[in-house]
Amino acid sequence: MFFSSCIISRHSNMSFVKNRQIERDAEVVSISVAAFLAKPFVKRALLEEEDAEDEAALRLITKVQGVRVLTIENQKDFSKINERLQRYLKRKKYEEWVSVSSSEDRVNINAKMRKSTIKRLLLTVSSEDGDGVFICVKGKFSADDLSNTVNSFSEKGLKKKKKTEETVTEL
Repeated sequence: MFFSSCIISRHSNMSFVKNRQIERDAEVVSISVAAFLAKPFVKRALLEEEDAEDEAALRLITKVQGVRVLTIENQKDFSKINERLQRYLKRKKYEEWVSVSSSEDRVNINAKMRKSTIKRLLLTVSSEDGDGVFICVKGKFSADDLSNTVNSFSEKGLKKKKKTEETVTEL
């Protein structure tokens, strides 16, 4: 019996990206990590920090079952990949949670849910300069789990910003 715990490849690990859609000059790296391999290292790093946002992240990490990452660089045309992605999201019944566009970049977060439990999150980041990142997180967590984690990171960021402003004011 063969168990793959961590696989790194130069081919797509996402079903909506076919290798024939990737241009010859494009650079592709895909990583698949089973949670049982990564959790001990992530938990240890978070426990050493002892911050509030790390506790929220730790609670969320315990609910993750696996992560797949696909990066594509120097892809001149993402239109076919984006078309397949949209069909995939519709067919698999993902819900769009967030879509943010700037002048050159686009970030999307889509969730596949069963009742109130998030089964998969698909984060996509693409830019006009030919780079794209696709991250699929498999697990069993709630919207509240994500919200608590994001809020704890946001609060820490605000505290750091305020502390920096106070230090600058004192100078």
